[in-house]
Amino acid sequence: MATRHDPRQLSLLAEPDEPDVAPAPARKRRSGDAAAVLRGLPPDELPGMLGELQRLVGRDVVATLVDQCGGTSVWVPRTPAAGNRLTRMVGHDAARVLIERYADDKLYIPSLQQLRQRRRNADIRRAYDRGTPVTELARRHGLSERRIWTILGESDQ
Repeated sequence: MATRHDPRQLSLLAEPDEPDVAPAPARKRRSGDAAAVLRGLPPDELPGMLGELQRLVGRDVVATLVDQCGGTSVWVPRTPAAGNRLTRMVGHDAARVLIERYADDKLYIPSLQQLRQRRRNADIRRAYDRGTPVTELARRHGLSERRIWTILGESDQ
């Protein structure tokens, strides 16, 4: 008689990078805009370890990591095998550099939500100073008028 295995137990035995581990539910992401947010920012102004990663592998690789994994952790395997998740995301060369530094560890990849919000708020203040009505700003940014007034009342951070 064949033994039945609970799929939850099998996933616990798999390596963190293996594709047979059930993926997390899809989250709403702003896919593809990390490069625009990172453009022009020096590495020391990036949140968490993104500055260090940018110095190691460059802005484009960091943007890919943020777009695909922002707000979550990424497992760094011991080798840059073609089938592992990290290598598929960033390519063999960048994966090799990350593995040399962080092999067999998890890297938390911060989201750029706070940077996006600060940039949006600064854009709102500039547009208001140029004469854009609060109602138009609310519609343009998908916010309430009350939130626009709150942003206008905050100091530029």
